[in-house]
Amino acid sequence: ELKRAGEDEFQDFASAASWHFDDQGMQNIAAWSISLRTGDTLQTSCVMDSRSRSEGTTFGRETTDEMCFASISGWPADVDLQCVGELWDGYLAEGEPGLGLAQRHALVNASNVWD
Repeated sequence: ELKRAGEDEFQDFASAASWHFDDQGMQNIAAWSISLRTGDTLQTSCVMDSRSRSEGTTFGRETTDEMCFASISGWPADVDLQCVGELWDGYLAEGEPGLGLAQRHALVNASNVWD
């Protein structure tokens, strides 16, 4: 999701409704001609449905783990970028969408936050 500096709303920024292990790949959005400006925020949100599991869900790099990774490449390559922020986990209400999580689930109300 993309939040422009000074704006309140997040914009959908190349989300995928579902993701499958055997269908991983990069999404090239260069044709969108998006320019990031100082103060803009990019947020990656991953929603995992593990209700069918009898054991706890593990976050990690193994094929049986849940994963949530994002990488961004841009041009020109000499631009100084920083990734800062926290990792939040929690539960969504039945039917709650994955977009806009930061607006509905404030970090101050989370039981688990990692930085």
